[in-house]
Amino acid sequence: MNDKNRMIHINTEEEINLVDSLIKRIIEKNDVSFSSVVDLLKKRRKEDKAITFPSSILKNRSLGVLEAVTKYLKEELNLSYHDMASLLNRNDRPIWITYNKAKQKFPERLITDRSSVQIPISIFTDRNLGLLENLTKYLRENLNLKNREIAKMLDRDNRTIWTCYDRAIRKDRIKNNSSKIPKKRK
Repeated sequence: MNDKNRMIHINTEEEINLVDSLIKRIIEKNDVSFSSVVDLLKKRRKEDKAITFPSSILKNRSLGVLEAVTKYLKEELNLSYHDMASLLNRNDRPIWITYNKAKQKFPERLITDRSSVQIPISIFTDRNLGLLENLTKYLRENLNLKNREIAKMLDRDNRTIWTCYDRAIRKDRIKNNSSKIPKKRK
């Protein structure tokens, strides 16, 4: 073994010992099994690999939310229709139709600003809420953005954002059956 390989082997061995001691400490401190620690690490790893898209693609008002997202997934990430449908919790055929409509409406590539907010695709898997409702709810509750900030980010009216968030909350209450839904003001 040459010196470089020996150094890599030594460093790797040290790192493995370090990880092993950390896992043992977690197990002892939290009174959990090794398999539950591994499951937690796998879950964390999976979350790190979550597919996201930049919020800047939603500024294009000629496309709807689903059209912009499918166009981004197909053209920027080269995903198949089946993979896109799986990620979005939808059927393959409507995804194909949506992408083709988006291509007709906006044949150019989407303008992607990597510095814009990265939104996980997984927020769209809840079919009880509309796409804009899911998006607004995520931005309000997870990123703590105000309606006006969301409206500016998505190039939408403040009232549209308020309505979407209000509908999302109402639908969640119905789904959870946790409380009576307040009547709308006249």
